Amino acid sequence: MIEVSESRSNQLQQFASMEQDADAAPNIAPYSPEQHLAEYNRSDIVYLSIYDNHELVGFFILALDPDNTSVEFRRIVVACPDKGIGQQAILKMEAYCRERLKRNRVWLDVFDFNQRGQHVYAKLGYQQFGEKDFHGKTLLCYQKSIA
Repeated sequence: MIEVSESRSNQLQQFASMEQDADAAPNIAPYSPEQHLAEYNRSDIVYLSIYDNHELVGFFILALDPDNTSVEFRRIVVACPDKGIGQQAILKMEAYCRERLKRNRVWLDVFDFNQRGQHVYAKLGYQQFGEKDFHGKTLLCYQKSIA
């Protein structure tokens, strides 16, 4: 059973390790443990831990937009991809954003070469609304209403 809950600071080292995995690292800009701690301590950032049968298997980083209606879905890392855990966790994250954060829109960006990510987001109802450059790489922007 997949669950998400607010992360604890003692999990940040594990998150940094998960990001170094060969499957995750190319699709994100990995953080050092110090970068995770700095982000974790920001009032506009929410870390959510992903559990599969009470075992920590991943995490989200969310940024609260100042408009008080949207959440930027900055990152998901799942230690064991291709098992559907990420998809289930995204649905739980959306419920958290709607119910706990009182937000009605989630948006994200994903590298254009990350076909798996694009497939999952489209499958879950995210729609592309733009693109932008990130250090010479193209990011595709997606959004979803969760109202």
